[in-house]
Amino acid sequence: MTAAGISAVRVWETARSALSRLRQELRNGALLPRLHAIFVGLVLLIPYQHIYSDFYYALLLIPFLIALDRQDWRSLARSWVLRFCVAYLAAFWLAALVTPELPASDLVHVGRRVLSNLAFAVLTAWLIANSCSHIERLCRWMVLATLMTALISFVIFYGAHRFGQRLAGWFWSNPNTAGAVFGLATVAAATAGLASGRSGWRIAYLAAAVILLACTALTGCRAALVAAAATGVVCALTARAWRLLAGVLGTAALLGVSIAAGWIGVDDWLARADSGRLELWAHFWSVGWQHPLFGEGMRQHLAFTISNGLTTDDPHNTLLYIFLRTGLVGAFAWVALMASAVLAAIRHWRHTGGPVPLALMLYLLAHGFFETAPPMDNPDWFWVYLWIPIGIAAGVGLAPGLSPSLE
Repeated sequence: MTAAGISAVRVWETARSALSRLRQELRNGALLPRLHAIFVGLVLLIPYQHIYSDFYYALLLIPFLIALDRQDWRSLARSWVLRFCVAYLAAFWLAALVTPELPASDLVHVGRRVLSNLAFAVLTAWLIANSCSHIERLCRWMVLATLMTALISFVIFYGAHRFGQRLAGWFWSNPNTAGAVFGLATVAAATAGLASGRSGWRIAYLAAAVILLACTALTGCRAALVAAAATGVVCALTARAWRLLAGVLGTAALLGVSIAAGWIGVDDWLARADSGRLELWAHFWSVGWQHPLFGEGMRQHLAFTISNGLTTDDPHNTLLYIFLRTGLVGAFAWVALMASAVLAAIRHWRHTGGPVPLALMLYLLAHGFFETAPPMDNPDWFWVYLWIPIGIAAGVGLAPGLSPSLE
C-alpha cells in the first residue's frame, strides 16, 4: 500500500474511533436529556422561533442521530405508539399528495415537517426509555418556563387591558393557545408534585399548579379547564387517591368563589355558550363524508360561516379535523395512536405508580375533543402540547427495551 493509502486508512480509523467515543458520550451522558429539556423550556418561554428551531436541528437532532445504533432502531421500531405516529403523519403527507394542484414545493415542505415532527417524537421516546427520570426533568422545565410566561403575560396583558378580559399569552395572540399550554403545564405540575418524593419539590409543584390553573381560568379557555379538571378526577378515581380528588374539588370550589367574587369574569363564558361548536361539528362531519377515504387534503375552500358570524375551516375537534383532512385513513391512525399511548401510560402507572404519562395523555384527549391544534408544525408550542405526551408514553412503553448500554 502506498504512503498516501496508509495515511488515508489512518485518518479513517481515527475518525471512526472519534465517532465511536462521541456516540458513547452521547448515549451514556446527561447532555442530550438536558438539551432536550432546555429546548422545551425555550419553546414555551421565548417568542423567537428561529432560535429554538436552530437549537433543535443543530444541538438535538444531529447528536441524536449520531447516538443511535442498529439495536436502537430495531427497539424503537417495536413501539406500537411510534408505529402509529408514522401512520398518522404519513396520512397527512398522503393528503398533500392527493390535493389537486398543490405545488411540488409544498409537497416537499409537508414531507420535511412530517420527518421533523416524527424525529422529535422518537427522540423523546428514546430519552424516556433511556431513563424514566427524564420525565421529571421535562416536567420541571415545562412548568418553570410556562409559569414564567404566564406571569409575564399577566403583567403585560392586564397592564394594557381591563381585568376580566381573556388573558392572551405575551407571544400567543390567541387566548385559546395560551389556555391549552397553561392547562397542560397545570397537569404536569400537579402530577409531578404528587409523584415527587421530596416535600420541598412537592410544595413547589403544587403551588405552581395553582397559579397556572388560575392563569388558565383567566384565558377563558373552557376546553383547557374542562380537560384539566377531567384529568384530575379520572386520575384520582383510578388510583383511589381521595386526597387528590379532594384537592381537585377544593380547587373547583375556590374557582367558584373567585367567579362569585368577581375576580374571574364568567359572563363571557356563558355568553359564548357552545361557541358554535355543535354547528361546526355537524357541518364538517357532512363535508368529511364527501371524500371519506383520503379526506379533503390541503384544500383551502372549506371555510364556513356559522350563525354567530365566525368564518373558519377549523371544526374545533381534533379527530373531526383529522377525518376532514385525511379521511378514514388518518382518523383510524389517530385513534390507534391515542389508544396505544394511553395503554402504555396505564401499564406504566400500574407497574411504577408514575401518574405523569397518563395524566398528560388524558389532558390531550379531553382538550382535543373541543379544540384543534395544528396536526404538525415547525418547532413550536405544538411540539410540547402533542409530542411530549405521546413521546413520553412511547418511551415508558419501551423502557427498558433499548440496548443495555442505555439502561
